[in-house]
Amino acid sequence: MKKIRSTKKSFIINSSFILSLLLISSCDFFKVKSTQNEEEDRILATVANNNLLLSDIQFLLNAQLSDEDSAATVSRFVQSWVRQQLMIAEASKAINFNTPEFNQRIKEYRESLMIHEFEKNYINSQIDEAIKDQEILEYYKSHKENFTLKETIVRGNFIKLEKSSPQKNAFERAIRQKEQERLAELSLKFASNYYLEADNWIRLSELTANTPLRNEANTTQLLRSGAFIKVDGENYSYYFDILEYKLQNQVPPLEFVREEITKILLNKRVNMLREQLHKDIFTRALENKEFSIYE
Repeated sequence: MKKIRSTKKSFIINSSFILSLLLISSCDFFKVKSTQNEEEDRILATVANNNLLLSDIQFLLNAQLSDEDSAATVSRFVQSWVRQQLMIAEASKAINFNTPEFNQRIKEYRESLMIHEFEKNYINSQIDEAIKDQEILEYYKSHKENFTLKETIVRGNFIKLEKSSPQKNAFERAIRQKEQERLAELSLKFASNYYLEADNWIRLSELTANTPLRNEANTTQLLRSGAFIKVDGENYSYYFDILEYKLQNQVPPLEFVREEITKILLNKRVNMLREQLHKDIFTRALENKEFSIYE
């Protein structure tokens, strides 16, 4: 058994025992039998008078994990537990936590946690997470001013191609003639990098990252100059096929903010369920005279 001792606070980590235990034993070994608790519920680590027992780490053990992975997981937990217990011990020496104020804070935290878990379980059992397209559209129309763009977005294609590639003309022809399938075929075979999600909106900064346009100051003028943009770097040519764009401070298309609106509407449902839960509990308690308020 390997022992690691602190000069300030006595603690022991049975690291060799943990590793050998996990590597040579089956998962059944970790089941603490009620008639043999003292024999099988081993101590894995000790800090002062606090022991970390084998039974305390049952939740870490997963039948899908290999013995090596289980050993590593448990070892990390034991190390973390020891560090936490040492911090608690030092904090207890530095600060008096046995005060009415601190005990009240613990009580309030515990009660808040209980309410939170109760609300979460109730909401999960009641909420309908399906948001209809009509709801999203109505919210979008009513709150367009809330979705003004902070940066330019575009819809289009991007291709990075070696300057020496003999396929340059084929690429340019496919882009100019809007041959999306041909462009995809060429990109798959010859392009060094490409983005062909022409139906989706993307931030222009994402599309131009790692290209000569990344530091372009006047992107607005560049976009207005035409749909087809080609720039050359030292070794590569970069093709931008801009099908549509929206500038900073303009209202984005619905599809660009659909996910954000969905989250907003879902959160509104959560808040409504929470408020209704509180109201129902209070109303029922009032009707059943379950509480009294004294002046």
